Amino acid sequence: MAATIDQFVYETTITRNPGTGADYRFKLASFLKVCTKTYLDEISDDDVIAYVAALRSQKLSLRTIQNRCTVLNTFPRADSYGPIMVQLPPMFHSRSIL
Repeated sequence: MAATIDQFVYETTITRNPGTGADYRFKLASFLKVCTKTYLDEISDDDVIAYVAALRSQKLSLRTIQNRCTVLNTFPRADSYGPIMVQLPPMFHSRSIL
């Protein structure tokens, strides 16, 4: 999965902006520390929940956690069926929390 992330960040840096590429690299690297899956198509809701739990244990704000999860929706799966679709936990659905 790390090689896929490297390729995605490289393409983002070329096609969008070097700052965006660096931001994506940081956020995806933090996901990679938590997710133990080898292939993108193995990623499940449980992996995203574990990632959110890890971010919460770092005492990050809900908005920061949402931002970190949102980048997962831009990251394409290797099978080309589209991005990983992250369903954020209900706590993120209330505007008053964010």
